[in-house]
Amino acid sequence: MRSLLAILLVAACSPRTDPESNAIQWDDGDSGNINGVRFRLADVDAPESRAITSAIGPAKCEAERLAGKKAKQFMIDLTSSGPLKFEWNGEVDRYGRKVGDVSVSRISVTMAGLRTGHLRPWEHDGSRQVEPKPDWCTSG
Repeated sequence: MRSLLAILLVAACSPRTDPESNAIQWDDGDSGNINGVRFRLADVDAPESRAITSAIGPAKCEAERLAGKKAKQFMIDLTSSGPLKFEWNGEVDRYGRKVGDVSVSRISVTMAGLRTGHLRPWEHDGSRQVEPKPDWCTSG
């Protein structure tokens, strides 16, 4: 009985990979919805694409807003073909989104976004940020 309980506990706490799908919607360059599950990419940040005057997650400057639109479009284009997979790392952020990585045809969108500059590293420990949020209004 103990071994069955241990197996169930490990299975419940282990990172999971959702089945392949092509149903993804991006809110911005680092979060969205896949297979009906709200998600956020782990340990990265994308610029905000909402208007500076928006009450919800507004860009801090026009350069950030424009970069945010480009980051979102990059993710849409990148994930528009090929099988998608979401790999949950077992964490949930403060907005209830599962945290992990999305891959398209076995290519990590996080790594692709970092390589192209559409994402920047933003380390977290669970739902707590370890370092300040990247500043998209200055070069860097």
